[in-house]
Amino acid sequence: MESFEIDENSVAPPAWYLQQKIDIARKKLEGYNPSHLTVRELTSGHLNKPYLPALTKITLGDKKHNVRARHGEVCAGVQAQVECLIDMATDPDLLGRTWVGWSSWI
Repeated sequence: MESFEIDENSVAPPAWYLQQKIDIARKKLEGYNPSHLTVRELTSGHLNKPYLPALTKITLGDKKHNVRARHGEVCAGVQAQVECLIDMATDPDLLGRTWVGWSSWI
């Protein structure tokens, strides 16, 4: 097993952040709807921002147009979870609102 050295000058993330990432990873494995998990992450970083309700609505989608909105907080299975991910990845409304510094690496 490879060992990693920790740079003494690096700043480690706070424990709550690490726990949050572990909780999100566990919920992904438990079949949670990716849009609901994204909202949880948005809420933790933008809790008191006036734009959070609008971002939440866009992220969860509309039942009329988005597969992810038709599934509940927990997907019925892996296929449903994948459908939600594809729906999020191809939604022009979400794609048009990504962070300005985001770059795809394909």
